[in-house]
Amino acid sequence: MAVSPEGLSSRAKTLYDQVKDFIQKEVKPVEKEMLEFHRESDNHWKVCPTLIRLRVTKYKLQKEKNSKLFLNHFCYKGYLSF
Repeated sequence: MAVSPEGLSSRAKTLYDQVKDFIQKEVKPVEKEMLEFHRESDNHWKVCPTLIRLRVTKYKLQKEKNSKLFLNHFCYKGYLSF
């Protein structure tokens, strides 16, 4: 079992890099925006528009890179569930 990215197989390392890149470029920059949206009392049960944009990005990546594995893992774990 790998405990660091350096110990991963080349295939797993590629997936790891894709996930890391997705988080850095798409999720982290909008985290603050999403938190601020839900701080407003009127928005507690509304879907943040940013979440919709992330969902579109997720599907684009699935088509472009055939990256269903890591993106479905995010959805399964609840990180990008909508």
